[in-house]
Amino acid sequence: MEYLIKVAHFQADQGALNEITLHYQTTGRLTSPLVTLHTTGDPVVPYWHETLYRMKVWGTGSAVRYSGIPILRYGHCNFKAAKVLTGFALMALKATGQELINAQSVLPDAGSQNDFARLAKEHGALR
Repeated sequence: MEYLIKVAHFQADQGALNEITLHYQTTGRLTSPLVTLHTTGDPVVPYWHETLYRMKVWGTGSAVRYSGIPILRYGHCNFKAAKVLTGFALMALKATGQELINAQSVLPDAGSQNDFARLAKEHGALR
């Protein structure tokens, strides 16, 4: 017995494609600092999106303004406080030239504070 299955075929509207190309694509040209955090095991937005964006930024000569921090963990935006604070501290340093004095004091325990200090030095958020 042979089954015939009919599937509707669709084609994207050219006007919609043009609108996406003109107004909904990143350029990678950064005019101010940008710090991103991305979990490497993100099932919603795969980590390779971060890699593609990094290449786009490098291609425009904006690499000095960009810092991407990979978070080695499964989950979408599954960050611990020390890593978020590191990203914030790095952004503050890039935007103002000033370190966040005693930033780790807002973290709840010594382990998180030590994690922040290590990550901040690793990513240049502390001099």
